[in-house]
Amino acid sequence: MNYPPIQALRALDCFVKTGSINRTAEELNLTRSAVSYQLRQLEERLKFRLFERENNLLTVTPQGLAYALAVRRALDTLSTAAVRNASLGLRGTLNVSCTPGFGGGWLSSCIARFLDQQPDIRVNIKTPKSLSEVSDKEVDLFISYGDGRWEDMEVVLLMEVRVTPVCSPILLNRHSLLQPSDLRKVHLLDVNDQQHDWEHWLSIAGEGSLLAYARLKFSDWHLSYSAALYAQGIALGDVFTCRAALEGGLLVQPFELAVKSQSAYYLVVPPAKAELPAVIAFSNWLQSELVRNNLTSANIIT
Repeated sequence: MNYPPIQALRALDCFVKTGSINRTAEELNLTRSAVSYQLRQLEERLKFRLFERENNLLTVTPQGLAYALAVRRALDTLSTAAVRNASLGLRGTLNVSCTPGFGGGWLSSCIARFLDQQPDIRVNIKTPKSLSEVSDKEVDLFISYGDGRWEDMEVVLLMEVRVTPVCSPILLNRHSLLQPSDLRKVHLLDVNDQQHDWEHWLSIAGEGSLLAYARLKFSDWHLSYSAALYAQGIALGDVFTCRAALEGGLLVQPFELAVKSQSAYYLVVPPAKAELPAVIAFSNWLQSELVRNNLTSANIIT
């Protein structure tokens, strides 16, 4: 069978996604005329109309769109097969993106157990630019904090969490933080991607007016956590990632109120990586480890 050139199929797929010859050329690192030529040659080879042409405007026909969707599925299949066969067996490198809180607050305390079980897998762990970021093409799986809505990704809920103000015992004793209104005495420590959690907690605590107060904002949860440890203010921590620090007395919880966060921790995997043996092994281990440590949502949320 005389198959269409793969480059022409990629051009069609990209054009349907971008709707622009210029943007298609940029993404494929081709000239505009090269893209136009490939699309024209593909249409001639297929012998049915992929596009409508009117006033120098190119639009996809219904039949062309149906064909493009089939092409997208075929390209995904090829990509998945390439990744799977490049990493046969439980060996090689696994690239994991993990939020600073989840990584520093829990994963770093038990990751060696996975390495003991899978000694031929080298694990690289990095932190994302934002807690819900899942766009890094080099990452095999993401442990993200968000609302669970990531398009074109396989998403598994790891756990929901409760959030509550946490601070150094030194700060607590210095300012006598007895009730939520006492938060006016201290600096509120915030994280850019999690500011809605402070708003949610203050509203439930009946201190919504505190939202007007200036808060010290950090781009990274670990910076906020460190500032709380050094008695620079009070942070809003989730019970899961602050668990060790609370049990060890490094941080204290001034108020009983802990509210369910509007976000949660999720395992997010690109479809092309979902069947990699190393990804499956790590995903299964991660979920079983949370259960083994009694850290599932059912045990965290009250």
